[in-house]
Amino acid sequence: MRALNIQIQTNREPSLDVDRLRRILDDLSNLKPLVESAIRDEGGEHGLLMNYTYQTADLPAFWVAVQERLLSVPDFGEKARNCSTIIASRGDDGWENYLLLQHFDPFIET
Repeated sequence: MRALNIQIQTNREPSLDVDRLRRILDDLSNLKPLVESAIRDEGGEHGLLMNYTYQTADLPAFWVAVQERLLSVPDFGEKARNCSTIIASRGDDGWENYLLLQHFDPFIET
């Protein structure tokens, strides 16, 4: 089983519509059978920190869905990219073998 984690640091994009973001991330959770399970965790002392972790058997297909439904949405995707980090586990070792797919800092290579 592969996993994809989306972490959002809302303080990095104050104009982000957090309710809309939650709806999009929750909708991604409902992409059955592509998504087998999803976990949402929120908290943070210096602004809202959101973590969504999705378990999927088809990581490439789910990554395409994330790009289409979150990162490429007109008038929203850029804001999401400005405050998100997205990583994928690539092997059976969990997060020991990961791939950075998206980072809010444009100087960090993905």
